[in-house]
Amino acid sequence: MLPSGFITLRVLDFLRGKKGFFHLDVDNLKVLYELRTFGVFAGRADRVQFFAFREQAVILGKRIPLRKLELGRNSRIRLTDLSQILVSLGWERVDFAEDVGQFAIRGGVLDMVFENMALRFVLDGDVIEDVKEFSPYTQISISRSDGIFILLPDPEGEMGEEIQISASGISPNPPFLGDFKKAVDYAREMREKGYRVVFFGNPVRSALFKDTRVEVRAGNLYEGFVDILDRTVYIGEWEVLGAEPTYSKLKVQKVPIKTPRYLDIGDFVVHEDYGVGVFVGLERRMGTEMMAIQYKNGKVFVPVYKSHKISKYVGPEGYEPEISSLYSTSWKAEKIKALEEASEIAREIVNIIFERKTPRGFSYPPVEGEREFWATFPYEETEDQKRAIGDVLRDLEGPYVMDRLIVGEVSFGKTEVALRAAFRVLSHGRSIIWLCPSTLLAYQHYLNFKERLENFGIPVYMVSRLKREMGDFGLFVGTHALLNLKLENLGLVIIDEEQHFGVLQKEKFKRLNPKVDYLYLSATPIPRTLGLGLEGLIDVSHIRTPPPGRLPVETYVEPWNEERVKEAIEREISRDGQVFYVYNRIEKLGEIYENLRKLLPGIHMAVLHGRMKKSEMREIMDRFSKNQIKVLISTAIIEAGLDFRNANTIIIDSPEILGLAQIHQLRGRVGRWNRQAYAYLFYRDLRSENAKKRLGYILMYSSTEGYKLALRDLEIRGMGEILGVKQHGQVKRMGFKLYLKLIKRALGFRFDYEEEIEGAYIPEDYIKSPDKRVEYYIRLAEAELEEEVEAIYNEMVDIFGEPPHEVERLIEYHIKRVRGLLPPSPHQSFSLPHSI
Repeated sequence: MLPSGFITLRVLDFLRGKKGFFHLDVDNLKVLYELRTFGVFAGRADRVQFFAFREQAVILGKRIPLRKLELGRNSRIRLTDLSQILVSLGWERVDFAEDVGQFAIRGGVLDMVFENMALRFVLDGDVIEDVKEFSPYTQISISRSDGIFILLPDPEGEMGEEIQISASGISPNPPFLGDFKKAVDYAREMREKGYRVVFFGNPVRSALFKDTRVEVRAGNLYEGFVDILDRTVYIGEWEVLGAEPTYSKLKVQKVPIKTPRYLDIGDFVVHEDYGVGVFVGLERRMGTEMMAIQYKNGKVFVPVYKSHKISKYVGPEGYEPEISSLYSTSWKAEKIKALEEASEIAREIVNIIFERKTPRGFSYPPVEGEREFWATFPYEETEDQKRAIGDVLRDLEGPYVMDRLIVGEVSFGKTEVALRAAFRVLSHGRSIIWLCPSTLLAYQHYLNFKERLENFGIPVYMVSRLKREMGDFGLFVGTHALLNLKLENLGLVIIDEEQHFGVLQKEKFKRLNPKVDYLYLSATPIPRTLGLGLEGLIDVSHIRTPPPGRLPVETYVEPWNEERVKEAIEREISRDGQVFYVYNRIEKLGEIYENLRKLLPGIHMAVLHGRMKKSEMREIMDRFSKNQIKVLISTAIIEAGLDFRNANTIIIDSPEILGLAQIHQLRGRVGRWNRQAYAYLFYRDLRSENAKKRLGYILMYSSTEGYKLALRDLEIRGMGEILGVKQHGQVKRMGFKLYLKLIKRALGFRFDYEEEIEGAYIPEDYIKSPDKRVEYYIRLAEAELEEEVEAIYNEMVDIFGEPPHEVERLIEYHIKRVRGLLPPSPHQSFSLPHSI
């Protein structure tokens, strides 16, 4: 069989200077994805109707007659006719197109989600006026497009020209098994034999080949080859990594999410002036739209433009707030108490900001060898990763001590961001403490970091139960024992999975090391960190874009069933994979082990938990990493950041006893490569309402939406503590969101905008869905910058078309409101008001 890279490069030669669609009698996913990396639109014949192209298209597989339909600026189409054609070809009409094969029509806007892009067509009558690419995840346009062609199966259509491939003098490259050093040595060897060597992949890899005179080009190959006749060697980055193609949906681009942006009917809400009530929906009254809130002794109707005075109630887990009475003085008295507490907390926040935002006294400029180190990262950085790396390096180059949180989904690359910062600081001769919540994660980090850093002369030490090493300088990775480590030249502290560490632990360590930089990594931040981050009181970088080819974990929530357990394990083993089986009670693991051995005889299994001897734990982890153990039965000890690419099924026994963030972290142990992964949550006792909520949210949000889950966790568990470990009494009564607003008022924000305006709302004939209208009302109410209001307005225009004058008035109101706010800066001098 010919190497896929050879076929791809021959197709590129054939296409040079040609336009139209062509047929390739090869059904090979590797060729399909390789062609796409070179900018060629390639698709499979059996899904051609879900495929779009501009100048050239290559159809792989069976040759069929096709009709080409142009959808570009000034093209004429009748939406009713196109809708009928699309439905007949298997497309689904929906309100908002989010998945491949869906289309939506809203007035003069047509959205279509293809396999390789998502496009929005803006029409005036039957004429296309504008074409844009949009994100199916956010529904927001990303960039303008030149328009496209779509191919429709049609017996009377034309056949694409056949691409003929012939070969001689071709031989495959040796396997590299994920080792770039092997690839560099091979390239050097072939250069010495007189061969030209071409590497296709990330341009940053050029640093690896700097002494070998290798040509580095854009594009990628799964299977490189040697052209003996042409005396040229072709190597692909995917080939070196040992990557395999996975059929996946369109990669979506995500945007920052500040809070859950909607209210459900029946939710508790807090109105600043009236207290706690129940949201009962939208109502049309007095020529406008109003939010209706039910109180003990009546309803309050709040004009939607004043929704900034309402916040969703978020309190402690299991606590149901008492609904307020209208015209009572008790709410006013409670609010005065809360304002007094908020003033004290504001003073503490000011102290922390003053402490943390003091000059470091020196900076960390770029260093020699840095780009060579970056090139040892075996993946292509996502755009979000690049932004986070830029944020962190700018902090280090700046005059102030860094205090930054990296919020990134599990397996989205937070560790690499921190490692880039670590390399910079270490290269300036200062040591690093990398704090991990578990010995297992610390040990895995130790092995990985040692491999990456020791080639650059940087020592790596481990301080934990499994291993204890010491030196005067280097990267010290370990568990809580590191908190007692005294290093004279400490430069940076990295706290991995920061949600596992208590507030007091971190604050104590900061006070002992006031001039040290701090970097926190988390997929589901602890409530205090998340709360301060949401309100802009600490620096936060977000990583929300999955690595290329990464698929969300398929999640199933079901009653415990022995046959389903057996089926799930056998399915994974049949593809030579591995399985995590998690039950978070040590005393039952032995019983589960014996039952699974009887159920699945002949499959290698082992038990892992935190009370085992360190030598046993290390041996089991090493055997699991070498695929010698197929099923690892453990407690939730594996939740913290472990990375085993071959483990792609996890079974969680009794998930109802776990927290939402914990379940999300466990689910993140699988799906860390380009193979479809599965999570089975088998519950045994689901009587608790909060347990039902947790499992519901796990199903609602995918494995790549941990930040949303952290926000939902706030709603379930509440924010027991805002700043320290002290329980603030008025949080429960006010709700977390209003309480934070009071703190910000004490910090100098102004929220008292009371202008009256008529006809400022979103008409139903503009946005039909009440839920969507509520979402926009809340987002506008929570906006604190003019740019945020303008962005929401532009989003509405983008998705729904030009708005009516009622929407224009609503936007004008919120622009005036946010202009009256006074957002504090971490670098300004604060003076607390005498009276609030």
